[in-house]
Amino acid sequence: MATLSQAAEMVLDVPASVQPTLDSYVSTLTIHKPEEGGVLASRYGVQRVSDLLAMNAAFRPTAQTTFGHHEDAFIHASFEAQIATAPTSGQADSQFTMNASYITSNDKVYVRVNDIIMFQPNRQLALVTAVASDGSTFNATPYEAWSFTSAYDATDVRIIVVGNEFLENTDQPSGRTPEVHRYTNTTMIMKESFEISGSEATNQVWFRTPGAVSKSGLDEYNWGLKGEYDTYLRMENQVEMTMLLGKNPATSGTLDAAGYNGTEGLIPWLENDGQILDLNSLPMTLDDVDQMTKQMDKYKAAKESALFAGFDLRNAVDNLLAGVNSTVAAQASYGTFNNSKDMALNLQFQSFNRNGYTFHMKTYDLFNHPQLLGADGFDYPGWGMVIPMDSVRDAKTNESIPSLSVRYKQLGKYSRLMEHWLTGSAGGITTPTNGEDNLKCNYRTERGFEGAKPNRFFLIRK
Repeated sequence: MATLSQAAEMVLDVPASVQPTLDSYVSTLTIHKPEEGGVLASRYGVQRVSDLLAMNAAFRPTAQTTFGHHEDAFIHASFEAQIATAPTSGQADSQFTMNASYITSNDKVYVRVNDIIMFQPNRQLALVTAVASDGSTFNATPYEAWSFTSAYDATDVRIIVVGNEFLENTDQPSGRTPEVHRYTNTTMIMKESFEISGSEATNQVWFRTPGAVSKSGLDEYNWGLKGEYDTYLRMENQVEMTMLLGKNPATSGTLDAAGYNGTEGLIPWLENDGQILDLNSLPMTLDDVDQMTKQMDKYKAAKESALFAGFDLRNAVDNLLAGVNSTVAAQASYGTFNNSKDMALNLQFQSFNRNGYTFHMKTYDLFNHPQLLGADGFDYPGWGMVIPMDSVRDAKTNESIPSLSVRYKQLGKYSRLMEHWLTGSAGGITTPTNGEDNLKCNYRTERGFEGAKPNRFFLIRK
């Protein structure tokens, strides 16, 4: 049997001037280098959530903090008015009072003398005989006996203008001024930094990390660059969320007075001016889709749209399509993807068609992220956005503008889309900016959201 002999105790003299540090500390974990797989595992998967605006919106420069465009208004307009007491069948001229919301500071007049109007009750036709200068009241005479009843006393009714009629040898009517909507929004400044000490930048690590590629094309063995990659990715995600959820602080007073711009994001823009389908915590039905396409048709929405959906909404739509006739998910058009089905599949879009409208559906990771909009207590997993992926025309300049844009400050060759620079004196910086023993990666952007014609979009809320 072999004999095991124990060596004499070895004593290591350490100079008194050497102080223990984290770098000099030795444990069994550091003595015995663990066997690593060579790759940093993505425990939570790819954490990029900026795949809506960052990948689908047009990026366009602006030389001003405030930017915008013009959108055409309806050339026809309906309105509401009421009569105090229902006119009798033999009564001719009757006065109607305009709903206050249709009386504007610029004295916009919805009707003119000699206009033929139709009342929603009984489709009654009448000729306008007089209009107040501010448009607050007008008089009308029916083509047939009045059919109003007391049920409409002092009650607003919907009215449309269907035409006009004039007597022989009369003058021309007053003209109508074309109307346009002026859309404006602002850019805002966002910043981020990552800092690493000179010592940490030279420490050896034992696995490759994503986002840091060496000259050979392989992932670099450098933890410091992993931190920079995470910082950049976090900023990209936060920029996406700000473009999606941002608010303009003008109404708050305090932030506005302090000089903060903010930017009205996609969702607040849709909540204020777009079309909304509230599911009220109920499963999505085919009738919901039909009502949505009916509204889309009314406002001449794009025949092809992208539906970015949270997981719960995506699941509800999948269950809906699985439970109805297969014609709902009939052969779809792929014009948005240059008529390439493969491109749509590569981008993980799944398409279905209903009432002549095609929806290319994609799960929107931001709505599901457990530390972002998918966090406990938030209902965004049940939300979705129907977004036209086409262009429209500026009503004033006739310039083609995307339905969805991200505007960023730029003048000449100086762009603030995403600025990146290094400061410090460590990490191999060619020209040190100061004497600090660190490497600091700086990021800065100045950008804002821009959407065109919100009536062509849909916001789906659970």
